[in-house]
Amino acid sequence: MAISLYFNKRKSLATGITVCGAGIGALVFAPLSEFLLEKYDWRGTMWIISAILSNGVVLSASYRPLAETVSSQCNTTEPVKAKNKVDQCGKCSSCQRLYLLFKGMFDSFVKCPTLLLFGMSCFFVMLGFFIPLNFLPALANDVNLSSDKGALLILALGVSTTVTRVLIGYITDKPYANALTINYTSLLIGGITTCFVPFCTTFASLTVYAILFGAVIGIFVCLRSILMAELLQIRGLNSSYGFIGLSMGISIFLGPPIAGALSDVSGNYDMTFYFAGISICLGGMICLPLRRISDWENNRSDRADLHVKKNENNRSSSDNQSSAYTISE
Repeated sequence: MAISLYFNKRKSLATGITVCGAGIGALVFAPLSEFLLEKYDWRGTMWIISAILSNGVVLSASYRPLAETVSSQCNTTEPVKAKNKVDQCGKCSSCQRLYLLFKGMFDSFVKCPTLLLFGMSCFFVMLGFFIPLNFLPALANDVNLSSDKGALLILALGVSTTVTRVLIGYITDKPYANALTINYTSLLIGGITTCFVPFCTTFASLTVYAILFGAVIGIFVCLRSILMAELLQIRGLNSSYGFIGLSMGISIFLGPPIAGALSDVSGNYDMTFYFAGISICLGGMICLPLRRISDWENNRSDRADLHVKKNENNRSSSDNQSSAYTISE
């Protein structure tokens, strides 16, 4: 999200380069953790990894705040008003203050259907996001593939998502590229192919799927913040990203247990991948009307701003007339 604030030119490429760090980290830390566990046991491993991760604090401290950009189609200032109202009430308990703060935040979000639809899309996508990552090696074992080949599938997925994040960032910066169309098209393709995973019984077919799904999740991760900045504008992006993060966190919490329960009930992983594919497809389908809804909200916001300016001009002209009349008397 910070990239959207600091870059105006080649924003998509900058975002792609940034988020590819997660893919590289997944490739590096898996063998690194195994090496550290063999050499320093789990306590030493946790110390070393914690020290590595602490460098993120130093790097994030290098960011400097920018001037706030006043441009938004969604009214995200109401949570602040609710917070100020709560602060004026000294008799309110902490729970009441928290309730009023969240109530003001969600009341403002309800007035922004673009944000609600995008949050629903992210919710369904994240329901199935981690299921192939968790169950693909187990499925490979079920079709009589070795554990080494199962690990190679995850490696192929990680390489694919890392490369795709940079590549899609470069492509999205081009004037002919439509980030929203790329996003929902890739989600629909990823969801449909995930539904056909139970029919893949060879290492070659599973490798093709792993590469394809890695590209899909790379596109989704790269374009998520770009689409938020494009559809919702910069102002209020922090609170909007928090709402999207909340919906994604809930789905991440629910997705893998549901998939595991389906696997236990059916006795295989077919229903697990069907569930993941359908949820990802739903996330892509919800994005289809987002552009029209966002344009409608922009037009509504422009008309409201024009009405406010017209009233202010009428008020100032009437004040000037009354002042001139008083002076003439």
